[in-house]
Amino acid sequence: MLSQAPNNFFNATRNMLVFTFTETDLLNTPLLPSHHSNAGRISYTLRTKKGILGRKITTLSASGGHSTHTLLGGAINWRKKRFEIGGVRRKCSGLKHRTGLFSSSQEWNWSGQHYVIKYSRNQWMATCSSSRDSPSAVFTVRRSHFFRKSEPATIAFSPDLPQDDVVFLILVIIFSEMKRKEDEVAVAEATSNVIGLATN
Repeated sequence: MLSQAPNNFFNATRNMLVFTFTETDLLNTPLLPSHHSNAGRISYTLRTKKGILGRKITTLSASGGHSTHTLLGGAINWRKKRFEIGGVRRKCSGLKHRTGLFSSSQEWNWSGQHYVIKYSRNQWMATCSSSRDSPSAVFTVRRSHFFRKSEPATIAFSPDLPQDDVVFLILVIIFSEMKRKEDEVAVAEATSNVIGLATN
């Protein structure tokens, strides 16, 4: 059964192809097309291998579809900080840079296409640098609720986005979201340590 998208999308996602992360663990979950998005021809799965030192490799595989073309997959090598899509491997350091000295945005590029990635209000938005009138992808984080059903994480894509760009943006956004969460934990721990020292 196809999953349903949450009701709190911005208008920007109204005509986009929407996929739902069916599990709370973003690194180990299917991405199923929402029933209204007409994206039923392809679904994705994220799987992550871990070792003693933590995450090793996250793989993204595609399945389904009516196309005769080969479905592309990809991977994040966390330890080597490297992306792989369709057999092409590139270091993260060579794929991204900040858009300005004090900017919170980052520009990522793959196969000559450049995307500006920015986080704001529980959403990651990716916009193609050559066409900033509308987003290419929008990722909305999971929202947990105590007294009603929680809203799963979702990701939406422009309907004319090539599949290799879809794979690339899924990996980039997952990579960025994991780093954001790690930064939040680090800040919380540092704050707790400072408070602890001040009260001793």
